[in-house]
Amino acid sequence: MESVRQLMRKIIPPRAESSAVTTTIALAAIIGVAAALMALLVHWLIGFLNVHLFFGIGAGDGPLPSGLDWRLALEPAAVFLAVAYLLRRWAPEAAGSGIGRVMDAVGRGAGHIRARLIALKTVATALSIGVGAPLGMEGPVVQTGAAVGSALGRHFKMGVGNLRVLVAAGAAAGLAAEYGAPIGGAVFSAELILGSAATAALLPLIVASFAAMLTRRAVLGDVAEYAIAAEQFHFGALDYAMFAVLGVVCGLAAVYFIKLIFATEDLMGRLLSDWRALALFGGLTVGLVGWLRPEALGTGHDVIQKLLREPEYSLRLLLLLALLKPLLCSVALGSKVSGGVFAPALFTGATLGAFFARSLSGQLGLPIASTSAYVVVGMAAVMGATMRAPLQAILVTFELCQNYSVILPLMIGCVISLKVSELFEPESAFSRRLAREGRRLHRGMDFALLKGLKVADIMDRNFVALSPEMLIEEAADQVETSENRTFPVADEDGILRGIVTLGGLVAAGLSQAEPATSGAVVRIGDLLEPEAVDLEPQQNLLSAWETMGNYDYDCLPVCRDAEGQRRIVAICEREAIVEMHDRQAFINLVRRDETGD
Repeated sequence: MESVRQLMRKIIPPRAESSAVTTTIALAAIIGVAAALMALLVHWLIGFLNVHLFFGIGAGDGPLPSGLDWRLALEPAAVFLAVAYLLRRWAPEAAGSGIGRVMDAVGRGAGHIRARLIALKTVATALSIGVGAPLGMEGPVVQTGAAVGSALGRHFKMGVGNLRVLVAAGAAAGLAAEYGAPIGGAVFSAELILGSAATAALLPLIVASFAAMLTRRAVLGDVAEYAIAAEQFHFGALDYAMFAVLGVVCGLAAVYFIKLIFATEDLMGRLLSDWRALALFGGLTVGLVGWLRPEALGTGHDVIQKLLREPEYSLRLLLLLALLKPLLCSVALGSKVSGGVFAPALFTGATLGAFFARSLSGQLGLPIASTSAYVVVGMAAVMGATMRAPLQAILVTFELCQNYSVILPLMIGCVISLKVSELFEPESAFSRRLAREGRRLHRGMDFALLKGLKVADIMDRNFVALSPEMLIEEAADQVETSENRTFPVADEDGILRGIVTLGGLVAAGLSQAEPATSGAVVRIGDLLEPEAVDLEPQQNLLSAWETMGNYDYDCLPVCRDAEGQRRIVAICEREAIVEMHDRQAFINLVRRDETGD
């Protein structure tokens, strides 16, 4: 072990010898390889256990083995019980998907994820899905990759900001390796885990996803996760209208999925309060369904692939599977085993898309495009609305199928399904659980940590305010002493007249230096932003953060009313809000009951 540590030190020097940015990127590459290997291991273990422990049931292929009815029911029950005990005893946070816990670790736990999750999540997921649990592998591989990133970042004593990025890099790498979607993996982490697409954060995510993809290709080869029957699709006006309608249907399906997960969990918790009873009920349910409808078990990969090849599934079976998969997924999650909702959402969308297309072409006789195109759109639309990550859904689905002609229909379906689902359910499948626990995540930060804190708690009374009559040359000295990119403009009495940005000052300086405009008098008052935005001292920090984000300001003036006008008393900086959040995250981390390693 010591020789490995010494080798790592040679590859990645201590931070005294290299910048934190360089170290973060180098670690992201290593995390990408490690997370990909873990994802491939989980994938192999699930296949191995499914064949040798659960008779290959769950892929939807072939008839059931005869004479095994009782074993089909008892084996999942026994395994669910073992998994529930394993996680309850050593890692309760590993139950379920795990993506919400990764979001919470970034937003609330300063990027701290226990290293034991790497092994426990792998074993629990392999056992759960190996005996047919109707769950996905993406949540577990995301959480496992994030745990790798957290462990490696803490080993190299990275700061909180870089540690969060490394956790997100591990999550991106896990998804990229599982689905062969490096772009989607990076966007997934930026959109859902970090809540930021800043260049400093995005680069390590891309590096980790790229390294994970190279590792996947070295092991599995360069093949798409799904193959579509048609190489190119040709859509008419009717198709685009029907994709919009499908988006509405998928948005409602996502609402059904999200609400069902928590309604089922609540009902099971009331009726079966003991964890052993929950596990046995979930396992017996999976076994019974495996005996009746094996297509609904497992990740559903083979069923989706068949739908993309346009088999002759009946409309009744397609509708049954679209309704049954979310229900079974909810029961399995309520049993406290390990698995994600990503693959079940894909499955639900695929069956809905096929049902929708078959109804239009077969029952109504409409001249629409291939059924497989509607299957692809359904997959992305339900997934994007369930996770509240439309861009990630579009990119991942495109990378899954590697068919560019379906991009525009994906965009139509995902945007409409997202808006429809938001009308009836404000939270995603991940954030709703956290919201129920009193945690409000917003752009990678948990503002529940700042509950009760106001702008007055962090505002800075020592600030730079420019005069509207000041020449831009005269502003240079004041701008030089400030680290901000936004400056309030006030008159002699401190009354706010507007806001000027550093970009506006630079543009004016460059324009004044041109020969055609040299000698022109430009004052600060000529460069004001169209709207003068300010904050109140008693305004809560979440509102202040959102206001800054909406206008892309790094700070805003804090004002009080003065005879109908706004007098500047301080400024509030975005960085101060982040600092307060991280301070509260630290306090929460050291006071929580469970111990880390």
